[in-house]
Amino acid sequence: MCGRFVFFDQLETLKGELSGLFLGKGTSPRYNISPGSEVFGVAGNSKGLKAGYFQWGLVPRWAAEPKTNFKMINARAETIDQKKSFKEAFEYRRCVILANGFFEWQKTDPGKQPYFISLPGRPVFAMAAIWERWRSFDLQSEIISTSIITTSANEQMSLIHDRMPVILSPDEIQGWIRPDSLIAAKQMLNPFSGTLEIYPVSRDVNKGGDESPHLIQPVAI
Repeated sequence: MCGRFVFFDQLETLKGELSGLFLGKGTSPRYNISPGSEVFGVAGNSKGLKAGYFQWGLVPRWAAEPKTNFKMINARAETIDQKKSFKEAFEYRRCVILANGFFEWQKTDPGKQPYFISLPGRPVFAMAAIWERWRSFDLQSEIISTSIITTSANEQMSLIHDRMPVILSPDEIQGWIRPDSLIAAKQMLNPFSGTLEIYPVSRDVNKGGDESPHLIQPVAI
């Protein structure tokens, strides 16, 4: 799964892949983004792309009331085109969520050990995601939410966990947001084929309110 990640900007590196999309002046550094938080991403349609914030934890548009437990932070690639909660969003509302890296926990005898995972040579990358717009019956409130898509772990990642977010290559970003077909979109939902940088970090990351940069610093175990 993908339950925590970081995003401390460096958006300049994505300008080429996003074809001149105006990304603003940047975002506040986040070193421990947790479910329910606002996350930064890019959506679009035939008219173009748009950057903005999404609530992390999908609320289906047909839900009678928005849930507050944010359980739907991830959608499985293998069943995303079958599950009622995700199928329509997969067909019509794809997006990417931007990150500099993510955390995952390995089960060990002393307890779960967190690791930080990033991409060498790609300081910021795009994770495949879907989004929804929920409106109350009286149209007085609205929630724009998202779920990050996960797939089976690649060989490196499997030493830590059996799942990982779908990481798109620079050439796939616009194709994911605006693909010619659902078949093309589904074919992008594969384990990352490149090299990952993985190292253990402080268990302080378990504290949801801790947003310190030290959370992504390696520690000895």
